[in-house]
Amino acid sequence: MIWEQNSRLIVMLTEYMENGVEKCFEYLPPSEVSDNKRCFGDFQVVLKKREQRDKYAISSLQLVHLGTRTWREVTHLWYFWPAKGVPEDYDSVIDFISEMRSYMKISQTAKEYDEEGVEVIYGEDTKSSLDNLSKLRSEGRASGRGPHVYSPARAEEMMRANGTRQGNFRNMKTAHEQDGVRPCVCVCASGAGRAAAAVALETCARALAAGAVDVPRVVRRLRSQRPHALANRHHYIFIYKVLSEYGNKLMGSGVDNI
Repeated sequence: MIWEQNSRLIVMLTEYMENGVEKCFEYLPPSEVSDNKRCFGDFQVVLKKREQRDKYAISSLQLVHLGTRTWREVTHLWYFWPAKGVPEDYDSVIDFISEMRSYMKISQTAKEYDEEGVEVIYGEDTKSSLDNLSKLRSEGRASGRGPHVYSPARAEEMMRANGTRQGNFRNMKTAHEQDGVRPCVCVCASGAGRAAAAVALETCARALAAGAVDVPRVVRRLRSQRPHALANRHHYIFIYKVLSEYGNKLMGSGVDNI
């Protein structure tokens, strides 16, 4: 999914294990020195750098597509959310949301590289070609377009012509077709609690800066896309409290203006 949607930012809000229960598969390499690689099918995750903050960590990853031997830079933000309840340190949450927003902007211009470190340039649009890049590499060389110029539009045409995954492909809309951005992937255990709270916070924080925040409206929109999002009242109250603190820092006003 990360490769298909060309996402360059993962926001994680859960531990692998909480109270003896597995909440998330351990997909991140634990060390950037001695054990920095994990393989999953056609993909390899390489940890290049990790910065530790008080309440969260920032990791720089390489996501390698082993079939096409191309790789992308992906940023992983991991907030150490408590197993029960919500974070009490609102300042760290505000800092984390700010980091999240900053990396979301950076991710829109992140590049893709081949195995030799040469930038991959998409010939006709910015949408991920999903697969068949090796065929396009050969085709590009034959046509004189160069080994590092790929055309996602031609990849789709080839797949449809060959009948490859046509049923799935016809119904699939990537993020680029929908809104022209590379999506941020926000992860917790269910996707309806912590992840929804983080998405709502980031959305409302942007609106608060513009003086137009509406928490119930944002929550309704989230629930229309993810049923039962923010059903936990503690998460809902948490959003108001963090926004109030953010408002105090931003403009000297708090919950009365939300």
